[in-house]
Amino acid sequence: SSLPSCSLRCLLKAFGPRNDRMQVGDRLVLAACLRRPSISAWPAQLLSACHPGPVGCAGFASASSDHVNTLAEMGDVAAVEAILQPLLNSTPPGGLILGVNRTVAFNLGLKAFANAGDLQGAEHWHSGMREEKVRLNSKTFGKLAEAAAKSGKHLEAERWLRRGYTDGFPFTSVQVSTMIDASARAGDPTRSEAWLARLHLLTAATAPAEVPRNSARPRGRPRGDAPTCMQPAHGAAMMAWARAGNPRRAELVLSSVLESGIGLESSMWNIMLDSCAKAGDAVRAEFWFAIGVRLSLKPACGAYTCLLDAYTRAGEGLRAEHWLLRMLRDGIMPDIVCSTVLLSSCAQRGDLSRAEAWFARMAMLRIPLGNRALTAVIGACAAAGDPARAAWWLAQMKAQGVEADVVTYTAVAHAHLRVGDTAAADELLRGMLAHGPRPNALTYGSVIGGFAEAFDVRGAEFWYLQMHRDGVADLLAHNSVLSACTKAGDATRVDRWLARMDVCALRPDAISFNTVLDAAARCLEGDELDARFAALKEARCTLQDAADWPSAMTYSIRMRPWAYLGSCARVEHLWQEMLEEGVQPKTCNMWALLQSFASCRPPRSQAAARRYRQWVAEGGETDRHVLRALRGALGDAPAPESRPRRGEARGDASGGRPP
Repeated sequence: SSLPSCSLRCLLKAFGPRNDRMQVGDRLVLAACLRRPSISAWPAQLLSACHPGPVGCAGFASASSDHVNTLAEMGDVAAVEAILQPLLNSTPPGGLILGVNRTVAFNLGLKAFANAGDLQGAEHWHSGMREEKVRLNSKTFGKLAEAAAKSGKHLEAERWLRRGYTDGFPFTSVQVSTMIDASARAGDPTRSEAWLARLHLLTAATAPAEVPRNSARPRGRPRGDAPTCMQPAHGAAMMAWARAGNPRRAELVLSSVLESGIGLESSMWNIMLDSCAKAGDAVRAEFWFAIGVRLSLKPACGAYTCLLDAYTRAGEGLRAEHWLLRMLRDGIMPDIVCSTVLLSSCAQRGDLSRAEAWFARMAMLRIPLGNRALTAVIGACAAAGDPARAAWWLAQMKAQGVEADVVTYTAVAHAHLRVGDTAAADELLRGMLAHGPRPNALTYGSVIGGFAEAFDVRGAEFWYLQMHRDGVADLLAHNSVLSACTKAGDATRVDRWLARMDVCALRPDAISFNTVLDAAARCLEGDELDARFAALKEARCTLQDAADWPSAMTYSIRMRPWAYLGSCARVEHLWQEMLEEGVQPKTCNMWALLQSFASCRPPRSQAAARRYRQWVAEGGETDRHVLRALRGALGDAPAPESRPRRGEARGDASGGRPP
């Protein structure tokens, strides 16, 4: 079914009673079919029948323009050149080639290059047309633009179309549709919509007399005067906005389709639903689902899957279950993608019992459940903090012959780390190294982060070095090692790991510098911490995101020692310095200021109340840490926290606040 009709005729000849008299053109077409990766398991009889063998120019004369067109549609440049080049060289100017003129013959070659996505070859072929003074036409520039579009160069495609327009060949609807699709695939939705507007103008200029808007026609179907390219063009423009993460613009395109009377097609409907799902906008997804049903579109499994995905991303798993039940009531059987989305919603909520219940129900319905569905159930075990159950499901996968990949093993590791069992995660990772699958960056990073949370510097360093040997070390894992050393109060080790970033071909970011500063804040006095900050500020040029440092978190770390000492003046001074740097204060900075008021002897309750009211009046956010510090300053809580001793772990390494 994937072969052109000309190829099917050749196929019948190959198995007919006279396949030994098969023409060269038939054999060339079938040889090209054999090279197509989507077609396999060809019979040996066909292999021998269609092998073209060595033929000369006279032999190629038996190939027709239909054969060459079929090869061009398949993008077989070598076969098209093998046929056309000898004939072009031997045919005098003005003569026919395979029954067509030279312009059509050259355009067939361009068509082959276009379908192969070979822009360089198409431009070289076009240069040959110019040298031989072959008359060009609109299709010539259209195929050049198509070659550029299929090679992923939509600006080059636009250049070729405009060049043809300059030579006197107006844009055609097919060419404009090609540009819409090319711009969409290149992630340029603005250009795609601009070409869509041009297509509307072109269609209006070439359309016949307008059909009355009140003419009878089926709902959801296009008007008779709507060109067939309009629906795919609108679908491509919608896809461009959906890929850009802007479902609202995709919605505007679809609204224009409905207003113009072009008609809503299932493909456009599914694109709209998918864009809403990816944005997590379940309300809009349900709205457009109802619109499609009202326009007599029959929802399939894909449409329901988009709704499930939208509610899953929005964190409304129960609504996702509601739509799956409705899908079953409508007599539509979910596929493996739909089942995996529902199980993922259970995993997201950490609802292991519902995940296992749905898995059992899907198994009873004989829905094919593979690796991804089982991995989602293991993810639910991890979210629920049940590593024993996760290990049981992993054993079930192996017993059922389902291959567990690195994503599955990473989910099991997450289950162990969720309960702080770094020894089990360590054992799992060693088993992966010994028997496979090989850990990836996420697996290593999760385990290293788990060791960092457990204050196990040795374990974090060991697995980071193994990660580096495997060539998958990244900045996130390196920052986890810095965090482990920081939580252990080893500032010297933090400095060493910061210096090793060059060896690991990594550049620090704002988190790296904040972690180093946090380590210094745990071990140094206030003035020494200021000196460390000044040294880091001089090295700011080495950061990936130099403009993002220092940040509010940076100043929170600097304020913290003075806040515990009750030095309100120093905290106020750092607050003013932060404002002069153009850094907007956040809740962590307000916590430090209120904590300094609470640590004073006696506490400065009036100053704390005044600054807090001012903070709230200016729209500042608050959290439990801020409220606890405020209560301490007002005398409505136990005695404020004293400053921890040197090297003692304090609070969140990234937040600069107490637990």
